[in-house]
Amino acid sequence: MTVAERIALAKIKVELVIHLLRTLIQVRTNNEFIVYSGTLAKQVGESYAANAFNVLTASLYETELIRLCAVWDTAQNEQQARDRNSLPAISWLLAPDDVVDVLSTRIKEARLASEIRDLGPESDGTTREILAEIQARLAQKEADRVKDRLRTAKARIAEVAASDLHLGLKNFRDRHVAHSLVQTALDKKGKVAEAKYGHEKDLLDKTIDLTSDLYYGICDASFSWESAWSISRNCSEALFSKAALNVVR
Repeated sequence: MTVAERIALAKIKVELVIHLLRTLIQVRTNNEFIVYSGTLAKQVGESYAANAFNVLTASLYETELIRLCAVWDTAQNEQQARDRNSLPAISWLLAPDDVVDVLSTRIKEARLASEIRDLGPESDGTTREILAEIQARLAQKEADRVKDRLRTAKARIAEVAASDLHLGLKNFRDRHVAHSLVQTALDKKGKVAEAKYGHEKDLLDKTIDLTSDLYYGICDASFSWESAWSISRNCSEALFSKAALNVVR
C-alpha cells in the first residue's frame, strides 16, 4: 500500500471507530444502571422474575464485551487491516515511519496556511516577519507533537493488546460468548488472567484515550467524549432512574 492509501484508509477507520465507541458508551451507561446499580435489581429481589432479570443483565454485559473486544481485533497483515475496523488495524496502517511523517507535515502545512490577521495601518513589515516566525515555530512544534502522539499511540496499542486486561476480556468472550470452547487459543498458550467485572470500563477508557490521539493525528480533529458520556448518561437516567418493575412472582 502507498502512504496515501494508508492514510486515506486510516482516516475512514478512525472515524468508524469513533462511531462504534459512541454506541458503546450508550451501551455502557445503560449497563451502569441495569448491571451495576441496584435501581432495578432491588425491585426484582428473590423471585421467579429474577431468573429472567439475570439473563437480561448477562446479555447486556456480553453485548458490551463483544463490541469492545471487536475494537481490539488484531491486524497482522494488509488483508486484516483492510477488513477490520479496530485500533490494531489503524496501527498497522500507520506502521511505516513515513506515514507518520506525512501526517505530521500535513499538520504543519495546515498551521502555516492560517493567515496572519490584519494588524492595521500602523503595522510594518518587521512586525509581520516576527509574527510569521512565531507562526512557523508553533507550526513545527505542533507537527512534532503530533508525530510524538502517533508514535506513542502505536506503542500503547501494542502494549494494551498484549495486556492481561485485554487478553482476559478477549479470552472470556471467546470461551463463553462469541464461541463455546473448552479451550481457547489463548488457553493453549498458557495461563490467561481472568476477566472481572469492571475490567471492561478500564479497557474502554484506554480505548477512548488512544482513539483521541489517532483521530487528532490522522484527521486533525477532536471529539468531545465528555459530551458523549454526559448525553448518554442523561438518556439512561431518564429511562431507568425512576423505572418501576411490577414483579408478579
